[in-house]
Amino acid sequence: ATQTLTNKTLTTPSINNADMTGDAPATPVANRMYRDSLIRGWIRFDGSTDPPTISDDFNVTSITDNGVGDYTINWATAFANANYAVAGSCVAVTNGFVTLASKAAGSVRINVGNSVTGALADSSDVSVIAIGDQ
Repeated sequence: ATQTLTNKTLTTPSINNADMTGDAPATPVANRMYRDSLIRGWIRFDGSTDPPTISDDFNVTSITDNGVGDYTINWATAFANANYAVAGSCVAVTNGFVTLASKAAGSVRINVGNSVTGALADSSDVSVIAIGDQ
């Protein structure tokens, strides 16, 4: 049957139980961790040093310098497969970019460089995050 709503106030749906197995999800609860939105690995490093210097990280065992602007980040706990998301940023490179070169469950290879010339370059501040199932 079809109903016509007149002068009704709509509310945000709610989750009816603590283990989230009830109604459709609503607006996330503040300070609560949800499986699909957790960052499973991240790193900030200085690629202008040889070898690269890790400033801080989570779930990273090491970083491999494959050459100018070419790095492999090795995960301490591998992802379930290579179907995870990766995002990166860099500073100190004119028109800098971070691109994904390849991905495996246990590592990700990135390239850093100049988006105008396409040339790879080392950056003093590179950040990468990864989200997916482990």
